Parts: sequence; C-alpha cells; structure tokens
Amino acid sequence: MCELPIVPDVGLNIHAPSWQDGIRSPIADEPSQQIRDLELKAKPGIPCEVKGPPHVIKFLEAETGVSEFIGYLSPPNKITIRGKRAKVAGIPSNASYYAFSYPLECLSGQYQRLVSADKPPEPWLCFLLIGGYLYYDVDRRLIQANAFVLQPTERKLTLAGPFRPSPMAVEALRSADRLRELTLAPLREQGFERWGWVNPAERPGGHALLADGGELPNNGAFLFEAAGGEFALYSLINKALFGVADETAATTTTLLSLPARPSHAFAAAGAEAPNLLLDRWRAKMGAKAVGHGRSAQQRRRDAEESQSKLGSKGLEAPQDSPEELAAWVG
Repeated sequence: MCELPIVPDVGLNIHAPSWQDGIRSPIADEPSQQIRDLELKAKPGIPCEVKGPPHVIKFLEAETGVSEFIGYLSPPNKITIRGKRAKVAGIPSNASYYAFSYPLECLSGQYQRLVSADKPPEPWLCFLLIGGYLYYDVDRRLIQANAFVLQPTERKLTLAGPFRPSPMAVEALRSADRLRELTLAPLREQGFERWGWVNPAERPGGHALLADGGELPNNGAFLFEAAGGEFALYSLINKALFGVADETAATTTTLLSLPARPSHAFAAAGAEAPNLLLDRWRAKMGAKAVGHGRSAQQRRRDAEESQSKLGSKGLEAPQDSPEELAAWVG
C-alpha cells in the first residue's frame, strides 16, 4: 500500500475555462439514461492554466522561459469523500466537484534540479511537480488546490494495489488521451512512462477496470503504464471498509518509490495482499461489490474477451490465464 501525504490549500489559482466558463453539460451534474449512454465512451481530460499567485508566475517564468503555464485535468467529478474522511484528506466541506491536476509539462524533468534533498519544496511547487486535486463549489468556482507532498503530514490518502487492469478499459482511456506523460524524473527512471486518474465508478468504454470484469472498491484510481506496455492500477481506498488499521495502513511506500515496473509491483505485493483487501471489502458490501452483480462465469468471459483482443489493440497480454485472472480478484 502507498500513503500520499497531502497539504491542503496551497494557494494556487488554476483556471480551466472549457469546464468553468463553458456551456454547462449535464454529465457532471445529474444522472440520466443519456448520461449513462455518453459515459460508455471514456471522457477526455481538460486543459487548464496556472494564473497565480504572482510569486508563482514569476518563479515559473524564470525557470521555464515561457509565459503560459498549461496543465491538464482529469474529467471533473462529484465529490465522493465526505465527513471525517474528507477532513482527514483536507477536502473543503463546501466542495461539490474535484479534478486531479497532473504535473505541469513545462517542468518535465526538472524535479531533481528544483528539489533539494535537505530542504522540502514549497507545497505549491510539489503540486506543480507531482500533482494534486482541485476542489470546486457548486458553481464550479475553484475553492482550493491540495498538493501531494514528499514529507509526512497529518493529511493523507491511501492507495491499495497493484491491481491488474482490464485491457479494454486501458484502451478506452488511451483513446481518450487520458494517459499523460509522466514528468517526474524519479518515476521515469524506474521505467514508468505514463499515468492517468480514473474517477470513482468510472467504466471506460463501458468496461470494468479490473481484468476479470470485477469492480474496484475505490474513490478513484491511478493507472500506471511502464515501458513495454505493462499496466497496473492503484486504488484510492477507505481503510475502514478494508479493515486496515491506521498503524498498518502502509508499508511506508510513497508515490516516488513504487516498484520499477508493474510486474515487479505484482511480485513484491504478491497476489495475496491486494486480494485479501478485496475479500474484506466484498464481504462487507456483498454482491454489489462484484462486477455490478455479474456472475463469476460472466466475469470470466469478460476476462477471456479482453485477453483475446489484446493483440489487436497493441497491448501486452498478461501471462496469467483467464482462469487465474478471475481467481486473482474473484
């Protein structure tokens, strides 16, 4: 498991005009059959721009030599974490929407130059280098930006994994340009090339996220791509639902110290660790937790279909058989 220390409200002004100022789409606001039909296609992300404060703009101009600081957001989504957990995660009580903000591409490869080993970077710089979440009110006005940081903090999120993703869901995300280039040198040096945020309950292209057709019990997930077409999912979890105590919630793994490749991550974690977490969750949630009520036989067919289509999509086939994939999470 991986802990993500968070610093709330780092003071950045980031504007996403196509979402904040554009024509309001019902997709983010109210469920309907039309919305469910539209969501069979993976939603694209949206561009954004860092607009302030002045000292940040001055810093970026000096370090990059450009005058516009364009970033990229995941599709905005309704807030799914409330109450005590929201407070622990630094989520403002008046937030209605949020989006994951990827690191600025103009700072690609600059992490080691800008971050000193003996002095933690400012939280706003961590946001621009590592990423974080933007929170909006009901009128889509930005409330605050929460940064992923490197040093331990009182506020934190927990990722569980690795989980094997569905190749068809991966392809849908790739087609929607949802997997963005990793700009962090430490992760690139370990073999990671791209990553993407997947919203809670999202079914990219109408496909479940897990390779066996089952569902991830999550508040969103990160999909990582490594060289050679390997993929791994890390799910943002509610530790209480998984039966994980705070003192044993993580093995001090951080975002920057994930195993070098997804295959190494699976070997390091073993099938048992993430599988036990899923078993705990499914035992508490019942049939709703497993593939929207699909039977094990149906989920196995999903896995076989994904397996057969891998070659035509240019993705690397898992070495596990469909039966092993179904058993891995089922």
